[in-house]
Formats: sequence, structure tokens, C-alpha cells
Amino acid sequence: MNRPSRIPRSTTGEMPFLDHLEELRWRIIFSVAALAVGAAIGFFVVVRFDVVEALIQPVKPYLPNGELVVTHGASPITIVMQLAFAIGVALALPVILYQIWVFLSPALHAHERRLVIVVIGASTLLFALGAALAYFFAVPATFALSAKLLRGSLRPMYEASAYFGFLTSMVLTFGLAFEVPLGLVALTWLRILSSAVLARTRRYAVIVIFAAASIVTPGDAVNATLILSVPLYLLYEGAILASWLIDRGRTRREEDSDSPVTAVSAVLGSIALWRRRRLSQVLRTSASRAASA
Repeated sequence: MNRPSRIPRSTTGEMPFLDHLEELRWRIIFSVAALAVGAAIGFFVVVRFDVVEALIQPVKPYLPNGELVVTHGASPITIVMQLAFAIGVALALPVILYQIWVFLSPALHAHERRLVIVVIGASTLLFALGAALAYFFAVPATFALSAKLLRGSLRPMYEASAYFGFLTSMVLTFGLAFEVPLGLVALTWLRILSSAVLARTRRYAVIVIFAAASIVTPGDAVNATLILSVPLYLLYEGAILASWLIDRGRTRREEDSDSPVTAVSAVLGSIALWRRRRLSQVLRTSASRAASA
């Protein structure tokens, strides 16, 4: 089936509902295709290079003989497929975000388009920061605490599937948690929240952040909860500052638009535009008369 080169629009410039569904279908197809290509590339990378060795580097000092163990014959296959899919998601993410942007942008105003572009860029950066925090600090700190608590007859033997499941959950949890402050800033931009509301609820935010961190972090490691809670609170303070800047800029623009100088400038600009249009009309009329003569 070939994709239509141009989607017809109504006389008002709006797409009919069925055409919206057709456009959405193709955006989903492109996203799934990008994910499949990314997963294929990820499979090649995992098989060709020693990705497992790279992923266990942060916790290698705490592993017996620096190695993981497998307890099932199909575990290596499962691990390779999981890693290939994870790499595929990472590679396809820009394409998926672009497809979402192309589908939504015609329905957005200019300021909303600017907001979406900023949000996509900032969300990618924040997710990467959260994932790096989990990979380089939270996961090794959890293994270090477990190693210190081992006593007597307890001997560690870390299974590969369990480790990669734990690593994946930690990376996703930290990455997604780092997106929450960005959502608060976006709500401020859309006038749903304000910096004053965020500042007043600061004391409650501390409790909510710590409680949420203790729930979403996998396992019972208190250190992972603390490692997630402290950066989240700092990001919350950053969200308050960013929201304050947005409110301040909005207030200044409203004051400038209401000032007499701005009103006079707008009137003079309208008069100048009308004069240019009138002069252009007179010139066209004169040219037409000269041509007819």
C-alpha cells in the first residue's frame, strides 16, 4: 500500500477525522519500522561486541571473580534479545519523537510549537542524566551496600538475568523521574501552575519526593532512595526558578502591551501599513490605465 502524497483538506484548511487517523497510522508505521531497524542494529552490536562486559563494569568489583552466572539454558538468548531491544529503543527514540512532532505540530500555535521543541530537547537531556546517575552511582552503591552487609555463611552469586532486570528498572526509573520537574515547568508555561504555587508547596514536595522515590526504586535499598530523592528535590528547586522566570517574562510582556507607548506604536504601525497598501493600490491602478491607453 502506498502512502498518499498529499492528504486532502476541507475548505477551512482542517483535515477530516478519517484523514487524521490515516496520518496517525503512517506515523505509527514509521515509528515501528524505526524500532525494528534499531533492534536489528542493536542485535548486531550485542553479538559483535562485548556489551555485557561494558554493562557490568560499574559493579564488577563486587561480583565474585568479576563475573555473572546463568542458571538457565535460555538465559543468554534472553539477555541478548533484551539488550538488543534496549539499544533499538535508544536508536529509534529520535525518530519516534520526530513522528510525534510531525503529527501534532499542525494543531499547535507558534508558542506551543516552541514549547514542544524545548520540552523534547530538555526531556532527552534529563532522561540521559537520570540514566547516568543510576548506572554510575545508584547501582554500584546498591551492590557496595550489599557487599558490606554479607556476613558469615552468606556468599554472593549474582544471576545475569536478575542483574540486567535490576539495571534496566533502575535506569528507567531514574530517567523517567527526572522528567517530572520538566512537566511542572511546562504546566507553568501553559498557565496551569505558577511559581508561587510551587514555592508554597515546597514542604509537601519534599515528603512526596521521598515517598515516591522509596516506592519506585526497585528493591529495598535505602541508598537508592536517597540517591534519587536528593537530585529530584534540586530539580524541583530548579523548576521553581524556571517557573519564576516564565511568570516574570509573561508579566513584563503584559505590562508592555498595556503601556501607552506600545499602544501608540501599534496605531502608527497600522497607519503606515495602510498607507503602503494604499500607495501600492494606486500604482497598480495607474499602471493598468497606462497599459490600456
